[in-house]
Amino acid sequence: MSDDFLGDLHDAMPERPDDHAQAALAEASGWVGTHGVEAVGLGEGEGGEQQVVVYTSGSPDEIPETVGGLSIRVERTGPVQAYDGSDDADRPDDSDGAPTEPEA
Repeated sequence: MSDDFLGDLHDAMPERPDDHAQAALAEASGWVGTHGVEAVGLGEGEGGEQQVVVYTSGSPDEIPETVGGLSIRVERTGPVQAYDGSDDADRPDDSDGAPTEPEA
């Protein structure tokens, strides 16, 4: 394996979130299950800055613009359901590879 490959791989890897970003994510994690918030995570803004990503199936009007000093990006999604693998009958049908649509 060449050093160029390893250097490129290292450059492509995201940096570990700093304590400030982890604290903002911890605060935003408390929103899961409220106001349609399905999940939260850390992402990167257009300028490379860390931001909190909020995945919601509800109205984004209830979500603030910042948390812990980080900007928030809202991504609209359907309801998120955990799959524990214990019963394939409960697994959504994704046999054609297309994303499944949430049930109305």
